[in-house]
Amino acid sequence: MTEPAGAHRPALHRLRRLLLILAWSALFVLCFINIETPGDFDRFVAFGKAAADGVVVYEPAAEAAYFSPEAGHWATWPPGFTPLASVLARMYGVAEAPTVVLFQLLNLFMLAVTLLVAVEWLTGKVPRSPDIGNRLAWDAPELAVGLLVPISLVSSNFEMVQINLLVLGLVFLGFRLLGSRR
Repeated sequence: MTEPAGAHRPALHRLRRLLLILAWSALFVLCFINIETPGDFDRFVAFGKAAADGVVVYEPAAEAAYFSPEAGHWATWPPGFTPLASVLARMYGVAEAPTVVLFQLLNLFMLAVTLLVAVEWLTGKVPRSPDIGNRLAWDAPELAVGLLVPISLVSSNFEMVQINLLVLGLVFLGFRLLGSRR
């Protein structure tokens, strides 16, 4: 007996949903793993502390005063990162672990923003659209591919507590906001 055309689609749909749930869950868990050794986040906080103290962060003396020279260079971020780094440095001075978790969750949120904006550009579909034909489902194949293909790169962002996803999300959000203007 032959299967009708498209009979395997429900199984693929369930598999895609399962993979998406597992991927988002794994990324959510990664937000809480490197709280004690936050990788690149330490450099970012030192950069922000120096900037908040009014120091020229790109001077080698500033780098040596605020961060261990043996740990490598820190001043690779553009001046536009200074406000965010300064706020994070202040928050980190009050409560270290919650600041790292909040930063990681912000990266996760901006990853979602990036995916939604990219899929909207590619398909024209948006979440919560009143038009069902134009509505983007949470488990759309485009979102699955956008998350699952670069998953090792995305997960390394969380493992090293980096800012890349936050910056990418801000760039995509900025382009989205500019695109909505007349």
